[in-house]
Amino acid sequence: MNKDILLRQVHPAHFPNNTLSSGAFRPTPSDKDQLSVDCGNMTTPKLSFELHKKKTRQKPDGTTVHLETVGTWGFTRDLCHTENLRVLPDPIVGDTSQPDNIAHHLVDFSSITGKNSKKKNDTVAKRLRQQALEIGQLWPIEKQE
Repeated sequence: MNKDILLRQVHPAHFPNNTLSSGAFRPTPSDKDQLSVDCGNMTTPKLSFELHKKKTRQKPDGTTVHLETVGTWGFTRDLCHTENLRVLPDPIVGDTSQPDNIAHHLVDFSSITGKNSKKKNDTVAKRLRQQALEIGQLWPIEKQE
């Protein structure tokens, strides 16, 4: 895997009608301006996908569910640099809600500030999505017949 590719898992909500949404590349308010990715030179798209599906979260009613993903897409560290987004190592070790993941990184959107920061986040997310589309879905790979 190219060391410059950052791997992003896409929730089904960000893949309506089999169309990749830019929302998959924008942190939500609860993410505190941090987008979760795996570093492509430390893992593979398949392993990233499988590991993500082993993570759990607790629902408001107290039940535990596994996280969902429709697939792995990627964008480059270079694009993050161009957009003034820092990419920070954030290895996960010893968290009972998810397996260890030394490849885990965060893309830091906090440098996007000002009164139009939400619009700027949307614009950057659209550029990340565009590059992910150009690279193509990395896992699962559909067999071409």
